[in-house]
Formats: sequence, C-alpha cells, structure tokens
Amino acid sequence: MFLLFDRATFHNRTINRIAQSAFAVYLITDYAASEKLLWVRLFNLQDLYQQPLAILQILGILLAIYAACTLLDFIRQALFAVTIDRRRGHWFDLLWDRAFERKTAN
Repeated sequence: MFLLFDRATFHNRTINRIAQSAFAVYLITDYAASEKLLWVRLFNLQDLYQQPLAILQILGILLAIYAACTLLDFIRQALFAVTIDRRRGHWFDLLWDRAFERKTAN
C-alpha cells in the first residue's frame, strides 16, 4: 500500500495552494493571543460537549477557522506579491548597498 501511494502522483493547483497555507494556519492558531481568543472567548468547546451533534458543530468550527486562516494567508501572499515580491531582490540590494556604504564610511 505504501509503495502504491508513494509512486502515485497527484497535482491539483487549488489543493496545492491550500496546502501551502497549512503552516500559516498552524502559526496563527498556535499564537498565544489567538489561541486564547479562539478557544476561550469565541468557541468554548466545553460548552458544546453536552449538546447533540457536538462532533458536527466542533468539526464545523474547525473548518471555519481553517478557512478563515487560509484566507488571511492568501491576503498576505497577495500583499507580498504586490509590494515586496514585485521586484525580487530589490529590497535586499538596497539594504546591502546601505550596509556596504556605512562600512566603507567608517
């Protein structure tokens, strides 16, 4: 089974874009302030445990949080594409030139 899945290739642009944001979702939800906001203030899961269909509600909450964090990462990627990544290496070259100028001035 492992060899079968190891040799299988799968390329889907949408899934790859969402998978690229998985680390951003982890970073957003693991940050202490957002963790407290999500699991203490907004979605206190202890209150849901005794309700009927609690599993479905919790799954819906988790999917909504994942979607919101992925959307935030897409916005971040778009902002970087418009600003910093517009001319690759330009900011690095500017900083390098500044650092080199200060070094020669001393």
